[in-house]
Amino acid sequence: MDNISHNDKLQKKFILEKICDNGQPTFCMFWRHNAPGAGADCEVVYDWNGSYAVSSSSDSDGFVGPYDSLDAALSDNDQLLMVTPATESIKCASLSGEAIAVMLWSETDKPLAFMINGEKWQNERGSGFRMASA
Repeated sequence: MDNISHNDKLQKKFILEKICDNGQPTFCMFWRHNAPGAGADCEVVYDWNGSYAVSSSSDSDGFVGPYDSLDAALSDNDQLLMVTPATESIKCASLSGEAIAVMLWSETDKPLAFMINGEKWQNERGSGFRMASA
């Protein structure tokens, strides 16, 4: 049984909405499915005065958090770091492409190509991700 009171849930929801409404996007993963009707979306981590919240289409409430750091938000929401054939790009002003790439994971061995901070990246079967050759 859930021990969180209704008032606590409302307060948490208010805080998360405040972070997302007033904060700046600090990490964004954009994806697009090519299947008819599947659509496109983005998963976003917002930063407002050092408090972080995740706005995710995969969460039924829409928001997750709050967190004390970007690292904690990413660690607790591993779907933000999962690369799939639908992944188009990842943008993060506070992390380099290399720092992001070492955190990424995928469940497929299929060739994947996407952008990190405006640079082309691809998966290496069995050894993670690397910047694509020009």
